Amino acid sequence: MRPGDIVLMYCQSPRSYIHSIWRVVVPGYNDPYFYFYSMVKIGWPIKVPHIRFSEIAKHPLLGKKPIVRGKFQAATGSTFSIEEYDAILELMKSKDFDVDILPMPSRIEKALTLELNNERDVEIMLLEPLLEKLGFTENDWIRQFVVRMGRGQRNYPDYVLGGNPKHGEETAVALVECKYHIDRQATLIDAFRQAKSYALRLQSELFVLADKQGVWIFLKRKNEFSCDNYHYKNWTELSNPDVLHELSLVIGKRVINNLISKSKSKSKSKRDKVMHK
Repeated sequence: MRPGDIVLMYCQSPRSYIHSIWRVVVPGYNDPYFYFYSMVKIGWPIKVPHIRFSEIAKHPLLGKKPIVRGKFQAATGSTFSIEEYDAILELMKSKDFDVDILPMPSRIEKALTLELNNERDVEIMLLEPLLEKLGFTENDWIRQFVVRMGRGQRNYPDYVLGGNPKHGEETAVALVECKYHIDRQATLIDAFRQAKSYALRLQSELFVLADKQGVWIFLKRKNEFSCDNYHYKNWTELSNPDVLHELSLVIGKRVINNLISKSKSKSKSKRDKVMHK
């Protein structure tokens, strides 16, 4: 779960009903010292009129949901689509409740009319246009950059910026790994580990994960990357010029060019030291 995500608080005892709406305040994390292990902190609660289980079960859309048919057993962490959340809001409206005070999800599914069927669609229709808005051209990135890891094993980061493909000296200032859909924390962690291995091998300063919903930007801190330390923006947010400018300050062409210059200066300094010795 990510900061800003909407949480439906459902009470099972002594009565079964939706009790309140909350927001996630920090990214979900694992606590090895806590019984339930997976943790998330929530806040900003808004109490809502009780939406009883019987009302949910009778609803033509909500009643088909597997966790509803299972009477909300082991429902913690289950996701609701935008349409399902809208249906719950309609039930609240029927009780004369002002739903305008409730948080509204970003209309990613409605705002994006693109037909995205696979990872390559995400690259062509979303990622590459974003890179162009950040000032890059096709000449600025290398797709399917060859990285040799271990015993000659070849790996292929989807995109690299500021890349040096010279055999044995492969480096990249930044890289982007594209997925079709990062739909849960476990998938995010797997994608993070894959991209992190490339970034450390290429001595990158940052890397990006992208899917059909948005982008995660991970910056190196103290020569390391952390799965809990990232900036996330969805594609709807990125259509806002202010948000796009904010992103350009992290991974825009000017920033990448500055990092390339610093990298070249470090390399030259190392060579000079070797020659001096």
